[in-house]
Amino acid sequence: MPQIADRANLSNAFWRASRGKRETPAVMAFASRLDAELAAMSRELLADSYVLGRFSRFSIRDPKPRVIHAACFRDRVLHHAIINVCGPYFERGATSDSYACRIGKGNHAALKRARGFSTSGEWRLKLDVRRFFDTVDHETLVAGFTRLFKDAALLRLLGKIVSAYSTAPGRGIPIGALTSQYFANYYLDSLDHFVKSRLRCRKYVRFMDDFVLWHPDPDQLAVWQDDVRSFLAERLKLEVKSLPGPRRVDDGMDFLGYSILPDKVLLSRAARTRYVARLAALQEDFKSGKTCEAELQCRANALAAHAEFASSFAWRRRTLSRLLDYA
Repeated sequence: MPQIADRANLSNAFWRASRGKRETPAVMAFASRLDAELAAMSRELLADSYVLGRFSRFSIRDPKPRVIHAACFRDRVLHHAIINVCGPYFERGATSDSYACRIGKGNHAALKRARGFSTSGEWRLKLDVRRFFDTVDHETLVAGFTRLFKDAALLRLLGKIVSAYSTAPGRGIPIGALTSQYFANYYLDSLDHFVKSRLRCRKYVRFMDDFVLWHPDPDQLAVWQDDVRSFLAERLKLEVKSLPGPRRVDDGMDFLGYSILPDKVLLSRAARTRYVARLAALQEDFKSGKTCEAELQCRANALAAHAEFASSFAWRRRTLSRLLDYA
């Protein structure tokens, strides 16, 4: 806790939490009294008297509907301060097959690993946890924290953050909070060890609650599917979505917005639809004066960066041509 409450750490947390949001009213108000705010946060953390604020709620569709619960800015600073110090502890027990919220292990790293496993003739089993963030069990999560940390004040603070939000009694963590991303990834850490050590599955990739197992024998994958279902239900109180069982790798697999085949990676149908819609929206914002040319280019580059990982150059060129002709 003294490390989290350290003024230098809190100052760094403010900088991280405010990136890209410096012009918003909440950030400007906090920044206008920065020294006083950080001093008060430090005192409250050391006195074990920090009071969490309220969440703001809004919905997005990316690609499926999600309800986002954003913490107030002061709490977002706190979340960054916690992760600055505690992030390495969450990292210690993680396997090399776990991706998301880890340096060098983002979407593209997970996709490269999945593509390497998707060799012709293999079978794969793709699984997904039903309503994962909404069903994380508070008691199980907090019990996991006690295996990582011994600082009683820190454990009380983490417990306070977990219990501040629920979708049902003792269930759920908010989508949209930095701490939730780390908590969620850590929550499934035991699944990774179960698959690798108990099932002895050599080819496995997990990105948050989406995970895939590969094996030459589909019957072995069917057995593992039942084993994973039982483990998640009994140990983590989670339910696996009803998805098709083992499938041939040659049939392709949608994963993280891409369609993975043994010889290439394509954009999934949903990703192509989102790309066209977002590009058209950018163009409309630019024409109406809502965005400047520099921002248009920056956002368009971000869209292209996602699409460029797949074999999509010809399709993107046709899409841009149609949009420009329409304009």
